[in-house]
Amino acid sequence: MKVAIKVKNLLKAVNICSRLVSSRSSLEVLGNILIETDKNILKLSSTNLDLAITTKLGAKVEKEGKISIPAKLLGELINSISEDTLQLIADDSNMTIKGSGIHSRLNGVSASEFPTLPKLTSTKSIKFSSEEIKKSFEKVVASVSIDESRPVLAGIFFSISSGQMVLAGTDSYRLSEIKSKYDSKEDISCIIPVRTVTELLRLISSEEVNEIEIIIGESEISFMVGDSQLISQLTEGKYPDYQKIIPESTTTTIECDKDKLVEAVKVSSVFARESSHGITLKVTKDELTLDAQMSDVGENTIKIPVKKTGKDASININAKYITDILSVINDKTVIIGINDKLDPLLINPKSKDNSEVHIIMPLRS
Repeated sequence: MKVAIKVKNLLKAVNICSRLVSSRSSLEVLGNILIETDKNILKLSSTNLDLAITTKLGAKVEKEGKISIPAKLLGELINSISEDTLQLIADDSNMTIKGSGIHSRLNGVSASEFPTLPKLTSTKSIKFSSEEIKKSFEKVVASVSIDESRPVLAGIFFSISSGQMVLAGTDSYRLSEIKSKYDSKEDISCIIPVRTVTELLRLISSEEVNEIEIIIGESEISFMVGDSQLISQLTEGKYPDYQKIIPESTTTTIECDKDKLVEAVKVSSVFARESSHGITLKVTKDELTLDAQMSDVGENTIKIPVKKTGKDASININAKYITDILSVINDKTVIIGINDKLDPLLINPKSKDNSEVHIIMPLRS
């Protein structure tokens, strides 16, 4: 291999691929980046076996070739170089990096030892505005379980059917669902691992593109974001029938300023019980009272004005869950619905007309 490349472009590609690299894997090659030529393109790839990412950049290719290089070492070296252009010269086992005033040789591994990157079969392809899909995924990520012992709950439900796209995430204590219009000739239903979505959100931010393409196979999903492609295994299994727990109506409904509620919850969190982050919400007349107490810290009561419909109500809830949900709601006004103290708490942005729904299961006190 012999290639001339812009340093800033190479550094960006190395940084993108390095996010998947694991230094703790029993397979040493998973700490490497695969570098290969393709006509006048240089491709960099990395994988952790569940996820793979490939990014392309323009280069002057004088000689074709490929090699696998330790990602951390390569990243540290390129990040330290101030030159504008470099030459990469590699054989099967090492790479030389040359500039006007630099000459470095890195020990590598034969590309044949790098894991085979997945290829999708029987695919369905759809395209989205990158900003729209980013905002939609961000609204459900916080509700997804981080416990990988239940893989289905550690993923996001993704469905397109009858002109509607649905995203949902839950850890069985809270739930977020986002609906939007999307016309597609094919129905789609799958579960995307939350780690994949997290990497996708980072990739969209780094690539700054207007549109992304999602390609779905039988057991994998691919996201084409600018010059990069993220491929992931899909989660096997059936997603819970979560719609059964979304309240169709509530006996108490309040409308309140989101910023005032965020401040009240944050203050109450200081006094919330550490094990459950529990606070009590009490609705009386046109006022919401938040109570919290912890024996070794003290207690706190804070009140904010609301518009109430229905009867007075009280419910114990996890303050952290409320904060997480409020952080992804963009409206200035939120609607909170309460039934019995043992029923789910419903939180909606006022303007979304049930296209964005969040629920939190109550604490049993």
